[in-house]
Amino acid sequence: VGTLSGGELQRVLLALALEPLPNVLILDEPLSGVDVEGIDALMDMLDEIRHTYDLSIMMITHDFSMLERYADQVVLMDRHMICQGTPAEVLNSEDFRRVFHRKGGDK
Repeated sequence: VGTLSGGELQRVLLALALEPLPNVLILDEPLSGVDVEGIDALMDMLDEIRHTYDLSIMMITHDFSMLERYADQVVLMDRHMICQGTPAEVLNSEDFRRVFHRKGGDK
């Protein structure tokens, strides 16, 4: 296991989490330690699993770039729920800009 890359290790851990198949898959920062190519591969794999098994996936992430492509709903939290909605609604919200100290339109 020690010789696996970050992406390879995440795929092994994902396979273990899917046996037996859960009703909900909860992932805490699954993209951490995964290179850019690995992120796309892992997210495509999760998306395929989600559709194939009609599986709900709850994922904690700080990688906002993939939300619009893969997420149906987003919850913005900072010690409590601040807002929720579609990725576009949350990423373009005043709450998001305030929490991440961003000016309008930046992602």
